[in-house]
Amino acid sequence: LDRVPPYAAVNSAVDMVPPGLRHATGFVNAILRQAGRRGLVAPSTRVESERTAIELSHPEWLVKLWTAELGAPEALALMRADNEALRTTLRALGDRDEVLRCVRERGVEAEPARFAPQGIRAAAAVTLPGVVVPQGEASQLVALLVGAQPSERILDACAAPGGKTAYMAQAVGPSGSVTAVDAGRGAGRRIGALLELCGARARIVEAGLAGESELNDLTAALRRHLDDPGTLVVSSLLFQVWGRKPAP
Repeated sequence: LDRVPPYAAVNSAVDMVPPGLRHATGFVNAILRQAGRRGLVAPSTRVESERTAIELSHPEWLVKLWTAELGAPEALALMRADNEALRTTLRALGDRDEVLRCVRERGVEAEPARFAPQGIRAAAAVTLPGVVVPQGEASQLVALLVGAQPSERILDACAAPGGKTAYMAQAVGPSGSVTAVDAGRGAGRRIGALLELCGARARIVEAGLAGESELNDLTAALRRHLDDPGTLVVSSLLFQVWGRKPAP
């Protein structure tokens, strides 16, 4: 790779920006071109928490919190694990063994996920509407931990991209209902597309379109809400962050 020109490496890296983050291509391009001109240097700070935050791409407040709670060795291991790329995980919409066979017939290596009963770990993404959909194992477990039952009303207050919404909608069935709320830009479109792939139905509420009385009613009917913004996923396992970001 030493013979690859910097401009070519930068262009290739920019092309790898996911479609949903195309607005960030200019930023990625600028950072990589600066790195190509100046080179990468070690952080100059002598404060250990600042250095760790920069080197392992975690906010300094979280570095301090985990170090105090877990000790430096385990905190460092946790941050490194958090930076690892996860394998492609799918959710079978029918019998998992049958879906595994379908995925393998398309030349994709696949195996059952470790924890989620409908989860499949695959060597590559597979799109089979009505058969399998992409959904992380931790996301599948959250939907199962809610314990949605037929006829129940569920509020998913942090719903995008829609995997958990669809899973719970299938659990409550036609006699129940799931309302998906998310303030993110384009969230409604993404949730709707995933619901369609799963053959599931849910009411999607875009940011600002639900009235106070409606939200109060939905909140009163809320069974449980585990999809908290303070939750992180590490190596497909779910755990809760200790504490919150300190107020400025």
